[in-house]
Amino acid sequence: MKNILHNQLKMFLPSKALLPVLKIINKYKIELIISNNRLTKLGDYTSPIKEKGHIITINGSLNKYNFLITFLHEFAHLKNWLLFKDKIYPHGKEWKKEFSKVIKPYIYTYNVFPKKIKLPLLDYLTDPASTIYFHEFLTRAIKEFDKKPKSVLLEDVPDNGIFKTENGEIFKKGALLRSRYRCLLVPKRRVYLLDALTEVRRTRGGEKGV
Repeated sequence: MKNILHNQLKMFLPSKALLPVLKIINKYKIELIISNNRLTKLGDYTSPIKEKGHIITINGSLNKYNFLITFLHEFAHLKNWLLFKDKIYPHGKEWKKEFSKVIKPYIYTYNVFPKKIKLPLLDYLTDPASTIYFHEFLTRAIKEFDKKPKSVLLEDVPDNGIFKTENGEIFKKGALLRSRYRCLLVPKRRVYLLDALTEVRRTRGGEKGV
């Protein structure tokens, strides 16, 4: 089982992080689920319920550095649950402290991150938010390692432009509200707020929708 997990995770993690992450998974008996891309989250943690143990779910579309950061983000939730159960805020001071603690060995000891990511990551860790996408410079640095040459950032799509997300849904870009755009899911006429740095693909047949 360990060899199978090792071979599977090689696709998703930087090589220097592979063994340390495997040790965490085995020690805490984590069920790691690789999911399809989800627009609203990069990953999530589910605490033990009845016969099930700890579950961490991560989007399989993330590049290796983003995958690692997301795994450690959720692992910090696991550690907090062991200490406090559900008595604290999800991304309060306890989580911020624990996340900084679990990720620093990957920065300093294992030297996983390239300099281009390391510097904005350290800045983000001075006060980590619920998602790295609230830190513009870290987000841009991580996205440079994505293997999606045909993708563009939502902020670069023209106003009222039609675009497609990674899961194939088609949206029309609307007004900017702080750091997110009001986007209309075309077939269902539902409105979603999407981060300006979301990676999307322009659709064929024109820049703008009707």
